[in-house]
Amino acid sequence: MRRIQDETAVDTLPAFAPTGTVGYFSGGNPAIGKLATRVRAWWLNMIQEELVGLLLDVGLPIDGSKTLKDALRGRLLAVRRLPSGVYTPTTGTKMVYVQVVGGGGGGGNAAPTGAGQCSAGSGGGGGGCAEGLLTSGFAGVMVTRGLGGISGANGGTSSFGSLFSATGGGGGTTGSAQSTSITAYVGQAPGGSGSGGSDSNGGSNGTGGTGKPAFYGNNPASGEGGSSILSGGAPLSSSTSSGNPGTGPGAGGSGACLLAGAGGTALGGGGADGLVRVWEYA
Repeated sequence: MRRIQDETAVDTLPAFAPTGTVGYFSGGNPAIGKLATRVRAWWLNMIQEELVGLLLDVGLPIDGSKTLKDALRGRLLAVRRLPSGVYTPTTGTKMVYVQVVGGGGGGGNAAPTGAGQCSAGSGGGGGGCAEGLLTSGFAGVMVTRGLGGISGANGGTSSFGSLFSATGGGGGTTGSAQSTSITAYVGQAPGGSGSGGSDSNGGSNGTGGTGKPAFYGNNPASGEGGSSILSGGAPLSSSTSSGNPGTGPGAGGSGACLLAGAGGTALGGGGADGLVRVWEYA
């Protein structure tokens, strides 16, 4: 973009017309002698300065080397959930805001029970998180999306290269068979943690919610899954059943529960997979 360049151009901005009808362009009507709207120099100058002003406001030259597209930085181009692999930005991306969430921990299993016994697994922890803005060095970064843990396993770590990382939630504890006359809370899986977010990149780090302990007694219940920044954890089980899986990104699975005389191990609910998400800006 540049101002008009012509031998008829002047050095100073002419004043706007002090009078005239404010409205819209007309093509005129020769049949009734109505003239078409004349395009005045002051109006063209107004349009020119509106466009030039956009470049000047962001410190760009008006010598023809830059366009309005260069001036309009910060436009949101896309929001993408990335799979594991090499990140290729959308064409025109100048900066990205990155969010990573670790996988949720798997809920603990429940061991087989005999008469007068119960067993219950604790919940898996929620995945940690990290996020922040990058203005360079993001193209070609290796992305890893952490998977949710299964049957008491830890959730996987999600990362955006070495720039942002979020560990998965801890796996829940397998519940052993105990007498229903014993009242106790068993197991507590830690939430994952994040790194890479800071005040300098407008970001932050967060810790996933702790997986809840299982309850032993006449009315046993498994532990709830820990929450992530994006989702609550899986709900508990209070009858003979497998654990519930985490649903939203990074949510921990709940533990399994078995009442008296249940044969066979019940499996804890799987933790939800983590997330790597980018907001791409021009």
